Amino acid sequence: MADVFIAINQEFLDELGDMSVEEFEALLGTPNAPGPPWPAFEKLGRDGGRLLVRAADELGCSDQDLQRLALSGARFDTLTPSGPAGELWVELLGESDGGVEESASGEGEFDGELVFDGSGAAATGGTPLPDVEGAMLGDDGVGPLPLGTVNELPASSYLNFLSEVCFDEEHCVRDAVFTDPSEPDEGSGEWVAGQPFHVRHGFINDGAEPLGDGFDLVLYVFPMDQPSEQDDAELGPTSRYVSDYVLRGTSDQCGPTYRTQTGPETCEWFVHDFPDGLPEGRFALWALWEAQCSAWLELGFTDSCDDASEIVSLFSSGVDSPFF
Repeated sequence: MADVFIAINQEFLDELGDMSVEEFEALLGTPNAPGPPWPAFEKLGRDGGRLLVRAADELGCSDQDLQRLALSGARFDTLTPSGPAGELWVELLGESDGGVEESASGEGEFDGELVFDGSGAAATGGTPLPDVEGAMLGDDGVGPLPLGTVNELPASSYLNFLSEVCFDEEHCVRDAVFTDPSEPDEGSGEWVAGQPFHVRHGFINDGAEPLGDGFDLVLYVFPMDQPSEQDDAELGPTSRYVSDYVLRGTSDQCGPTYRTQTGPETCEWFVHDFPDGLPEGRFALWALWEAQCSAWLELGFTDSCDDASEIVSLFSSGVDSPFF
């Protein structure tokens, strides 16, 4: 994990409970302090009512710790302007700081990997991040068969990455579930080893023409050797899968804008078919929606592009699931 520089304000601490910035400051470096990993933060100084801290691997703070911290009521937003070159400044916001300009996308990135985005829900409840840079090809990497090549979905169960768990109206976490075709409204995070399943997610496209180059739903899959997402699991190598084919259908949850959809839309799905399922054990699975930066600009997930044609991912969802 790259060093992450964080400004902690009173609004965030109000979300956690009755704690002042001064009381939080006193917890830093305190062994066995209650709550998220406060001792893993190094105090850098004060900026008005904000406490500036640093989180880093050497301090014992991991990306997963930061994800869990967000579930305590925080939202990660890039500050403008950013810190010195190579440093990412973020602020943990509760409702709103009011005095700090937030990024338009509301995204937060750690070590180049997307964890939080502008959807309004955290991407995971604590699933470890994939090794995106070091991922091996899980398939031939050629890319999906184009629209019209395949005309129906697999008959297997559906792994829905857009399922949510909400603690209240403002704090929601995407928590993927496997659903049986005969019971589409029921789902579970547990699945039978070797049993087929598929993934189908994408982007709204009401036009006659396909979305075109650059759009895809990429999956990252890797094994975990611990049965609980709260443990420090030993992680196996990450495999990267591009989608198998593109298919159109109707859905009221179509990709990054699912939370603002008011009804069914024509969705261009990128389908992953796992006809042999996954082996026994616990696996982490991450879905990353990819598109040209210009598309994310239109969707409102960023306010600028250095290169409009650059393929980037500004929306993701992860889950770790036992296969019995």
